[in-house]
Formats: sequence, C-alpha cells, structure tokens
Amino acid sequence: MLKNKKNVATALFFSAIFLFFLFSVSSVSAAGCGKNQGEFSFSKFLNPLASLVEKVVKGFGHDIALAAPVCTTDFCGGDCVDCSGTTPTATVSWTAAPASRVCSPLYSIEGVFETYCSLRYYILTISGVRDFNTGLNTSYSVSSGLANNTTYNWLVEAYYPECTGPNGLECGSDSLASGSPNRPYGSFTTSNCAPPPPTASISADSTSISYNTATTIRWSSTDATSCTVSPPGWTGTSGAQSTGNLTSSQTYTVNCSGPGGSASASVIVTVGGAPTLNFSADSTSLYYNTGTTLSWSSSNTTSCTASGDWSGAKAVSGSEGTGNLTSNKTYTLTCSGPGSSVSKSVTVSIVFLPCSDPSYPADSWDRIWCNKGLTGKLADAPDQGVLQFNDDWGNGVVAGIRADDIGFKSGRKVNLSEGLYTFTLGSDDGSKLWVDGSICIDYWADQGYTERTCQRNLSSGNHDLRIDWYENGGAARASFRYTFVPPPGDFNLNLGGSVACNYVPLSWTASPNANAYRILRGSPRVDISPYQPYTALNFTDSTVDQNITYSYQIEAYNAVGAKRSNTINVTTPYCPPTVNLSANSSSIFQGQSSTLTWATYYATSCVASNNWSGSKPLNGTETVIPYPPPSATYTLTCSGPGGSGSDSETIVITSLALPNWKEVIPR
Repeated sequence: MLKNKKNVATALFFSAIFLFFLFSVSSVSAAGCGKNQGEFSFSKFLNPLASLVEKVVKGFGHDIALAAPVCTTDFCGGDCVDCSGTTPTATVSWTAAPASRVCSPLYSIEGVFETYCSLRYYILTISGVRDFNTGLNTSYSVSSGLANNTTYNWLVEAYYPECTGPNGLECGSDSLASGSPNRPYGSFTTSNCAPPPPTASISADSTSISYNTATTIRWSSTDATSCTVSPPGWTGTSGAQSTGNLTSSQTYTVNCSGPGGSASASVIVTVGGAPTLNFSADSTSLYYNTGTTLSWSSSNTTSCTASGDWSGAKAVSGSEGTGNLTSNKTYTLTCSGPGSSVSKSVTVSIVFLPCSDPSYPADSWDRIWCNKGLTGKLADAPDQGVLQFNDDWGNGVVAGIRADDIGFKSGRKVNLSEGLYTFTLGSDDGSKLWVDGSICIDYWADQGYTERTCQRNLSSGNHDLRIDWYENGGAARASFRYTFVPPPGDFNLNLGGSVACNYVPLSWTASPNANAYRILRGSPRVDISPYQPYTALNFTDSTVDQNITYSYQIEAYNAVGAKRSNTINVTTPYCPPTVNLSANSSSIFQGQSSTLTWATYYATSCVASNNWSGSKPLNGTETVIPYPPPSATYTLTCSGPGGSGSDSETIVITSLALPNWKEVIPR
C-alpha cells in the first residue's frame, strides 16, 4: 500500500512538472524567433512527455521504475540568402543552445537525482542532407550546390554526449532531434543569381523601298557582349548601316549573345518590282527588201530610248515599222524606272530566196544576182549580152544593186568550131569557170583584179559556159575572153609498099595545120618515131616479126599541141624458109672425106637428096666421103609455113693416078 502511495505521489509530482512545461511552452511561443526562425512545437514536446508518463503509469502497483531522463534545451534560429557571382548562397543562424543540460530530476522515495551534460556540437540539415557539422558555431554558410530560385528546408540539432549522474543515473546519448521542444527549423528560397538574358532589336528606316535603292538598318541590344547582323555580317552591340542598293527583298537578322544567353530579331525590307520589258518583231526573218513591225511593252518604267539600228526616245509601250530591209538589223530598246533600267534587243535577219542556177541562152549571159556566198538571191537582172566582156564597177554600186557583198551565177550557150580554146577569166574578188559542166578555172577567194587561164580541146558545136563571181568589198570587176587555135586537118594513112615478114612500109598524106607527126605502134601506144619533130610523110618499120598484126597510129600535131590522128592495122606474112649448106673441103682426092654443115630459117622440116638422103635436122653437120669422081652434089630441101627452100654443095673428086690404088693413110 505504501508502494502505491509512493506511486501516486510520483504521478502528482510529474503532473506538476507537466503544467510547468505547458506554461514555459506558452511563453516561448509568444516570444517567437522572427522570420524563418524555428518555432516551438507543443506536440513535439508532448509526445516524449506522454511516453514518460506512460512509463510512470505503467509502474503503478510495482516497484518504482526510473524513467529515461528528459533533456531540454532552449535555442532558436533564422536564415538569409545572397549571391556569389552567379552562384546562390545561404547562411543559417541560430541562438546558442544551453551549454549544458540537466537530465530532468527524478523524484522518488530514494530522493531527487540530477545529471548535467555539456553541449558537444550542432548538426545542420538542409533538404534531407544531414551532414553539415558546424561544431559549436551558431551559423553556417552554404556556398555551392544550391540552385537559383529554389526553396530549401533546414533543421538545426544540438548534440550532447552521454553522461552519468549520481547513483549511476545515465542521461543518455539523446539529442534535441528526438523529442526536443526547441529544435530550430525553417526554409529559405535562394535568389536568382543567373545573369539576365540579353535582348535584341532591329529596324529599318524604310521597310518598303523602290527597286535598286537603299535604306538604313538600325539595331540595339541589352545585356549583350556581341551582336552580328546578317547579311552582310555587320558587328557591334548597336549600330546603323546602309543596305546598299537592293534588287530583291531582304531579311536582316541580328543575333546577340551575352552571359545570360542569346537573343535575335529580324526585319524585312521589301523591294519594289524591277523594270520589265517585252520587245519583239512580227517576223525576225525577212526576205530581201521587205519589212516587219517592232512591238514593245514595259512595266515599272518612266521612259524608253532606242539604239542600235534605230534611235530616239520611244513611248513606254508601242510599235513601229522597220521599212524594207536589205541587210540584217539589230534593234535595241532601253527602258528606265526608279532605280534601274532594262534593255532588250531584237535582230531581224534577211533570208534570201535561193540563189538558183542560171539558164544557158544562146544570145546572152543569164545572170542571177546573189549575196557574196551565192546563197541568197538579190535580183534576176541585169544580164550581159556580150559573149566576151569586161565589167569594171570600181568602188561603186555593182549593177545598180549594191556595192559590196554581191555576186552572180551566169550561164551562156556558145557555138564553137573544133579546136584548142584558151579561156581567160579575170576577177576582183573570186571567180570560177565551167566548160560543159567541167571546172576549168577555180579561184574563190578575196583578191585584187587577177586573170587566170585554162585550155580545152573542143569539138565543133554548142558548148555550155558558166561563170560564178563575187565581190566582198572595195573595187569590183569581172572579165571573160578566149582565143582559138584550129587543130590539124584530116589526112590519109596507107601502106607504102609490099609488106614483108620483117618490115612494114607506111605512107600518109599531109595534114593541114600540122607541124609534125608522131608514129605510134601497139597498145598501149609506143612512140617509134626515129626523131622529133618528124616531118616526113613515110616510114618503114623493120622491127617486126612474121605473122603478127601490128596497129599503127600516125598523130599530126600543131604548135599548141592540138592533135589529129589516123590508124592502120597491118599483119606481116610468114617468111619463106632459107637453107645455108656448105662443106669444109669442096675439092678432095678420091677416097677422102668432107664435113657438111647447114643452117635453116623459118623451116619446120628438112630432106636430103642427090648424093645423100633422108630427113635431116633443121641445123647440123655430117661427114661424107664423096664418090665417084669427078664430083658429088649434096642437096638439102627444107619446108615451112612460108614455103620451101633448098641449097646444094658440090664437092670435086680427083681420081688417083694408079688404077686400083687407094690411099690408105688420109692426107
């Protein structure tokens, strides 16, 4: 029972302590710590106290239990923010906690016990980071790791070491973080320490200008260290520049940068339309001596001026005829407007009718007048009625048409006698001559007056002559003439006598207009004339063989080389065989021998007769003993295509003086 009474007393004691703390809390709350200072929390105090009370209550009816000592302190805190350059900083401060604390006295029948513990250090926690040990300093500055314009929560805790009071009562290692009624806390918001972003502005004195004119671009900035305007690349944090004359709309952009970032701005300068011009001709290709009409229209212009092959001021739109044209023309029109001008040109070319070939009349030269290239026709007249002419126009107008870049094609049919013709063609500049379609003179180039010749052997009758001529510039002249040499006249060619197997005699009558003759034989012809000039009217060819047909041509010629010829074919006959027979001894004594030798010509076979006989070769030798005295005759007859021939050899035989005697040893 006594133990219960002690418990009740203890409860009443702690109740009194509880009321005291309520009063104390009310006093602290009323005083406050100012802005961002930690405020005392009644609930924070009440909770650990209720725990203690619970322990006391639980002890009723039992032995007295010593509860954990209640440690108290009394301090509060605050904070301030600042910038270090572009980095935010914060300083948290608080009032000092008691230098020591007393474990709440515990009253019991045994007595009152108290224990004092000294303050060791403070711990600052910022937004859950509990590692700022400040020692015994009552303020702490954070200079890194903070973000701009950000709210952070902070908490300060005072730590006391374990200590043991009298009778072994421990105060414990508890800190003000656990149930302390005076643990300062709060929050702060960092300053915005970032540099301000730059600003940029740009403008044009005039945002709409005429074509090919200028305006001024102006720009400025704040909080920037550099600016560039593009195009064309102007620099400076502010400025003004002329655009120069513009021919198209342009956007100008300023780009600025500084510690706080970058900024840009743009302005558009709109350029008015450029002058335009449409210029054309109804036809840009005309026949010689015809005309066309020029037409034009323009926009953004105030005046137009003609140049080139026309001149003078023209309306900004209109049309005008060219008149008849005989050469190529280029017309230029320039129209001007605000700040600019535009030019266009139109070329009108002369297209000639084809320069056709001439006809070939018998009474005049048909002349087709053309340009110098003979590609375009200028006129069909005048013609030239004289066969041999000399047209000299000098530096004047040619044929009443024009002075330069002119030419003609001309043709005429002429009846000529047979002969050698020498044609002479003179010209300034170039010229050509055809005779019966064959080119005879050809010099197609610029030159002073020059004559050239050519020759043709022409038969009697009509012949076509064509002359082309041109004049490039300067003096102009064309001339034509010819000379004639008649050819040798006809003559007769015959045999000059009987033809043998080894010669052919020829003779001919004289050829009128001939100076000499050439004797030609065979095919191809070979000149066998013994000399030149050969003027005789006969010739014997002794270089022939039997039974061959020979073709002879006698050519009469004159001093200019004109020729007249006559031919005859002659076949030579076979030659009659000839035989030559001889003996090496034509007189012998009876009983002696002699050698016969023979040769034949034109023979195919031979036969012996008289004192010998049989067939014999065409050529050979044979030893004979003639008998009987007084002589022996040997005959050889040979035959061939030309007949037969023979020869005989007689050998005289002298008899021996003694009868029946014969020579044993030949002499």
